[in-house]
Amino acid sequence: MLCFTGDLMFFLKYYDVDLQQTIFCGHIMISCDSSVSEHLPEILKRAHLPAGTNLNFYEEVCVGRFNPLCVNERLSENRTLGELIDSAILVFERSDKSDPMNNALSYYTRLFSTISVEAVQKPDPFGTRLLERFASLESEMSLNWSVAELTQWIAGEINLAVDRILLWKMRPYSNKLSDEYLNEEEMLTYSLKDLLGLRGSRHHDPRIRKRYRIFYTVMPFPVLDLQRRYIMQLHCMDENMQISKVFISDRIEWSTIVSLTRLVIYGGFRLCASICAYVCLCGDFDLGIIDDS
Repeated sequence: MLCFTGDLMFFLKYYDVDLQQTIFCGHIMISCDSSVSEHLPEILKRAHLPAGTNLNFYEEVCVGRFNPLCVNERLSENRTLGELIDSAILVFERSDKSDPMNNALSYYTRLFSTISVEAVQKPDPFGTRLLERFASLESEMSLNWSVAELTQWIAGEINLAVDRILLWKMRPYSNKLSDEYLNEEEMLTYSLKDLLGLRGSRHHDPRIRKRYRIFYTVMPFPVLDLQRRYIMQLHCMDENMQISKVFISDRIEWSTIVSLTRLVIYGGFRLCASICAYVCLCGDFDLGIIDDS
């Protein structure tokens, strides 16, 4: 660690195992030539704990990162401390009360991995209007949730099959909805943290109290079939120049007008007497149709 000669300021945070919360206990000055253990009586007094109480110590390195701390080494030689210049944050707890499920590290892990989420139905999936609308869903969940757990929660809330829930990606660094949805591999491997792009320099800070939005679409067929289907958006214009849209996705052969017409009728779209339509395929080719019948 880097420590100049003199004193360092240590801010004290006591984790109360019974209350499951941290309590700020002020600060103390510790000489670089001494150890934290030499100041235990003062630390116990600041936390209103009985004399002689055994404590576990951690250093809060940065937001969401904590290291166990050896308190018996001199600060100038302590390898468990980070590179300090003038101050540090000490988190401590009672050794006799903490356990693997309830301690300062597990508390901060839950705190920094639990977020508030609002799941919203994408308003115009694939450029088509919604056939069935659902109210937005709100809940708290872990950033470590898998996409499978997330879609299962959404499906359970709206009482639909889990394999019909398609999730959409967010734009990196802007928190805006992108035009890309999760592909098959991402659906199987992504976590909620991946979906929200909270990696690298972007991380969740519970002090901001932010609610994250995720967007989903209810598909008429299993989501994993999406990459094995043709995806079409059909624009139809009648004599009054009114344009209607319909989204079509199926495995049917698209080489004939008959196949396309059957799909349009099957999808509930009514063709007008005079119609001009064009089809945008999500592939390497376009198909145009003009029907004057």
